[in-house]
Amino acid sequence: MIFINEKKIEDQKGVLKFVLTKIAKNLLSGQSILNISLPVDIFSPESNIQRFLYSMLYAPLVLDRL
Repeated sequence: MIFINEKKIEDQKGVLKFVLTKIAKNLLSGQSILNISLPVDIFSPESNIQRFLYSMLYAPLVLDRL
C-alpha cells in the first residue's frame, strides 16, 4: 500500500518554485544567493493558527495579571 499525500506534494512544488525564482532574481540583480529566506511552511507541519496558539500559551507567564 502506497500512501501519497497530494497536498504535501503540491506544497513542496510551490516551495521549489519559490526558491528557484528567488535564486534567479538574486542572480540577475547581481546579489548573492546565500541570503535567500525560506518559507516557514517547510520547517513546520503546523498551521499558522497552531503556531499562534502555541505562542499564546506562555502569555500568562509574560504578561502582567490585571
